[in-house]
Amino acid sequence: MPQPLLEQIVADRRQQTIVLIVIFTLIVILVGAVYQNNANKKNALLEAKYKYEAIIVGSSDAIIGMDRNGIVTSWNQAAQKIFGFSEDEAINKSIFELFVPPESSRISLEGIQNLNDDLMVPFDFIARDAQGNPIDVSVTLSPFTVRNNKAIGAAAIIRDITIQKETQGLLSELNESLEEKVETRTKELDFGPSKGSRGQRG
Repeated sequence: MPQPLLEQIVADRRQQTIVLIVIFTLIVILVGAVYQNNANKKNALLEAKYKYEAIIVGSSDAIIGMDRNGIVTSWNQAAQKIFGFSEDEAINKSIFELFVPPESSRISLEGIQNLNDDLMVPFDFIARDAQGNPIDVSVTLSPFTVRNNKAIGAAAIIRDITIQKETQGLLSELNESLEEKVETRTKELDFGPSKGSRGQRG
């Protein structure tokens, strides 16, 4: 084989080898970047998950997840404290079985299934605890939605407002009592001078 041709073949193979090495290096870099990106995303998701879990666990409000049929899928410690059911007792049970009394018109299965972002308005209603005792609560329902905006469930944030209601009742009673006393005193003051005037005329 002529020397120039041999040198050309060697040069071509060397060039091909260099190209293959470059391609392999780029693939390794790309795979490493994708892996690092996925690792960063995974770490970010885990961090967000831990933050949300800490918020839910540490919340003084009951945070309850449910599906479209009102079946409980998550139940935090505040929910256990307010309603008296443990997480094991509440999971996979209907909210209508746990704390929504049959006579309640504020929460319905139809309402849960038709939730949308425009209906996230807090409302008050009287719930029931594990012993059947009434509890004044404030509720905000928020839908779980997927990409097509279809609700697949809901989250309920529930606050025990029993003490607040009792305080409001006491304040109303005090205001009524004060108004009665003011009215009585006003009548006494109005009556006093007129009585005195009649006495002077006599």
